[in-house]
Amino acid sequence: MAANEPLAQIRALIRMKKFLQKVWSLYYDGFRQMTLGRTLWAIILVKLFIMFFVLKLFFFPNYIKEHAREGEEAEFVSEQLKGPQEDTTADPTEPQPSSPTPSPSLEGGEYIPMQ
Repeated sequence: MAANEPLAQIRALIRMKKFLQKVWSLYYDGFRQMTLGRTLWAIILVKLFIMFFVLKLFFFPNYIKEHAREGEEAEFVSEQLKGPQEDTTADPTEPQPSSPTPSPSLEGGEYIPMQ
């Protein structure tokens, strides 16, 4: 039974190769015979280029590179994910802004009827 396993694997590879050739020919023939589709694909590719290259260059600067020191990018990201830390350079005698009062919650499961 073990002698047939390599033959079965070879047959499976041949079937896969034939399948991939049929898929390739389907798409190749379809794109070759397109007329309006070529124009639509060109429009799609131009839009993708604009979205991913042009907009990134002008509107999405490399924030990490601008704010982190060389070699400390990972620490910078970690600090940003943790959130703002207490400012240790602030004057302790200066009054700190108070946090807003929390709104009442329904933790006790109380029912408030709507009017």
